Amino acid sequence: GINAEYGRLKRKKKQKEEEEKKRKEAEAKAKEAEAAAGISGTGSGWSLSSQREDPIEKLQRERELRRKREEEEAAKAEEERIQRQKEREARANERRKKREAAKNETEQLLKEIEDKRKEDEKKIAELKRQE
Repeated sequence: GINAEYGRLKRKKKQKEEEEKKRKEAEAKAKEAEAAAGISGTGSGWSLSSQREDPIEKLQRERELRRKREEEEAAKAEEERIQRQKEREARANERRKKREAAKNETEQLLKEIEDKRKEDEKKIAELKRQE
């Protein structure tokens, strides 16, 4: 149904995001490794002093990356929680509709039985009058 299609699309999107994230992380690690080795992006030489990174800046950048990753994970977890909640509510609604339908059917049958009983009583009374 629609919910299954929605779930499928969400999973596909999530998978693409994960692959993109892994690719970006791999690129970032490669750049860091190059920077640590003192290789500049332009290949202009081995001047280590210019390639050296301030450890405080490095810590700040790592902290920022970690914070960003944690925010993304929290947002994803929240989205998944909301999706599970929607699925739970949909199942509950289905059960409620089935209960309601069964109740209505039962009431209808009881009404038909009661109508038949009244009809039978009328016939019996008519037959007794005729005797």
